[in-house]
Amino acid sequence: MAALPGYGGKIEFSGVIGSSVACAGSWTLDANVDTFDVTDFCSTSAYREYITGLKGWTVSVDAKIDGDNAVVPADLGSSATISLYVDDTHYYSGTALLNSWSPTVSVDAEQTQTLGFQGTGELSYT
Repeated sequence: MAALPGYGGKIEFSGVIGSSVACAGSWTLDANVDTFDVTDFCSTSAYREYITGLKGWTVSVDAKIDGDNAVVPADLGSSATISLYVDDTHYYSGTALLNSWSPTVSVDAEQTQTLGFQGTGELSYT
């Protein structure tokens, strides 16, 4: 499999948040599944045994602050379809809540923001 360049990536949040996120510099998707220790006296080896439980996922986005189309506190709690593109045609997608927002302003650097999304329901890959 060929390596993919990062510059083909982008993010969409179903029009709730505009170009300030679409032109993000990076996004990170963390998917997980709960595991439960089911080891008991009937276990046949000297190793723990586990089963899986519920799945979940979160997204973190680092973006520049766009003064014309900025994220505002009222956007927190917004729910929409989020699409995380790895190139022009392949992306992860699911419903997510905007659950955190951290703008950063420094005298000697561009203004940036980190946004956190909590996935709710299934995450798909196209």
